[in-house]
Amino acid sequence: MVKSLRIRGKEPLDGNVMISGSKNAAIPCIAAGILTDEPIILHNVPAIEDIHTLCEILAAMSVKVSYDDERTTLRMQCINPSSDIPPLLSTKMRGATLLMGTLLARCGEVIFESYGGCPIGERPIDYHLDAFRKLGAKIDTKGNQIRVSAKKLKGTLIELPFPSVGATENSILAACCAKGMTTIVNMAVEPEVMNLIEMLGKMGMQYTFDVAKSRIDIEGKTNLQGIRHSIIPDRLEAGTYSVAAAITKSSITIHPVVEAHISQVIQALRDARGTIELESGMTMRADFSDICLSPFKIETGPFPAFPTDLQPQFTSLSTQAEGRTSIIETVFENRFGHVPELQKMGAKIQISQRELTIDGPVSLKGAHVTATDIRGGMALILAALCAEGSTTVNGFEIIERGYDSLESKLSNLGANIEVIEDEEQHK
Repeated sequence: MVKSLRIRGKEPLDGNVMISGSKNAAIPCIAAGILTDEPIILHNVPAIEDIHTLCEILAAMSVKVSYDDERTTLRMQCINPSSDIPPLLSTKMRGATLLMGTLLARCGEVIFESYGGCPIGERPIDYHLDAFRKLGAKIDTKGNQIRVSAKKLKGTLIELPFPSVGATENSILAACCAKGMTTIVNMAVEPEVMNLIEMLGKMGMQYTFDVAKSRIDIEGKTNLQGIRHSIIPDRLEAGTYSVAAAITKSSITIHPVVEAHISQVIQALRDARGTIELESGMTMRADFSDICLSPFKIETGPFPAFPTDLQPQFTSLSTQAEGRTSIIETVFENRFGHVPELQKMGAKIQISQRELTIDGPVSLKGAHVTATDIRGGMALILAALCAEGSTTVNGFEIIERGYDSLESKLSNLGANIEVIEDEEQHK
């Protein structure tokens, strides 16, 4: 369903916001459920479109899935899964690629035709396929179709050229059922990866992990067991609502937040002269009332560096800072799709290769803008919250893929917003 969000800016925000489970943690954990016949119960799963799509994919592959939006709980049981990932569904989300490692481990093969995701740059799955080859798999391609097969996966050394989150997760998911020891070096150490490792450990995966060396050693095991597991809070959602407080010069209390997961984000907000207080019980208060924002400098990178998925939101924030802000994007080469849309609203932004230079503050004006990816679309919503007049953000259904209950959470904080569906959006 095509949706737009109409926002009347300059409304102060206030109140509490509950952070949902992490989308980027939930998807690999759901994929891990294929590795056992026994029931898997996941708590704190976000009620977002990408999760619903993944559940559709699993159901089409003969996996028994029950999803409860009210309790954000997913139950799944995988007796005889199909090894063929349905292409019509997988084109809707990139996360479907994480089924490759589990199906290869469980079925001995996986047939995969295409995958979706946000247009933020080249994101090939070469690192994933290279890891499968090292584990003993054979890769056959025919047109857009990829068939990965192995009679028996064997432990090996996997040295990733870049600490890719997806490649790390797929390598771990395949290796946990391989015969013998697998060592993965230069792995991603994002909190979402750690949440997956924690889950697999509960399921019976034997491993040792050295965070300082970005290395994990996994002893393969075939008889993994069913478990209950909780998804970590979404650090990207927490960071986004912190920016909402900053850009509207408001005070918002955010819960739950794991401080270690967003330490670089907290530092950037403090550099902008915000008051960030961490309280007991994983509660954070972001207070930007009656302050003049200072410019800041951020550079994205793999965890624990500043997260690329919060770069667009901080780009919007920088338009309100008094002075020149520099933002360097090192992860994706095409993650500036939100910039032309912000410029329509009056933002003064210059692009030089992978660096943005933003001069502020500027008085943003309401406009018709379009979201092309989840985080860039959220940046447009944040800009609209502080803009003069009314802004219409087209492509709201894209943004909802990454944010649980976004409309109601913003409304409860005091935002003046309205969702427009289908043909009504152009009236």
